[in-house]
Amino acid sequence: MTLVVARVSKRNCISFVSDTGVTHNSERLGPEHQLPKLAILNDSTAVGFAGSTELAVRAIENAPRGGDASYGQVTEHFLSAHKQTNVDFIIGFGPPLSKLAAVKDGKIRQRGTTEWIGDKNGFEAYQRFSF
Repeated sequence: MTLVVARVSKRNCISFVSDTGVTHNSERLGPEHQLPKLAILNDSTAVGFAGSTELAVRAIENAPRGGDASYGQVTEHFLSAHKQTNVDFIIGFGPPLSKLAAVKDGKIRQRGTTEWIGDKNGFEAYQRFSF
């Protein structure tokens, strides 16, 4: 089960939370293999992933990172990676944009101040305890 949730606060601060569990061939790996499913691309952009760790890391390593990387360049990069790998992503863009983009189901979704990817039951449990 993977869960990554991102939220934009009323003060335009973006927060991410993720699990750390890693599976391989449907088998849960031990604590020594666990890792956060979040990465910081630059001073104002972060990304979370749900899916293959190896494929996600490859997409993150090749992502536009510079301060001049546009919203369109970053979201299109992760949409392309998603379509090739079936890994889902949430991208958080800090001020001045302060917005989220979820990349899943073959498209980029921008629905508001909270986005999630991963396990639906996990997200429902998260909502019961955090909202």
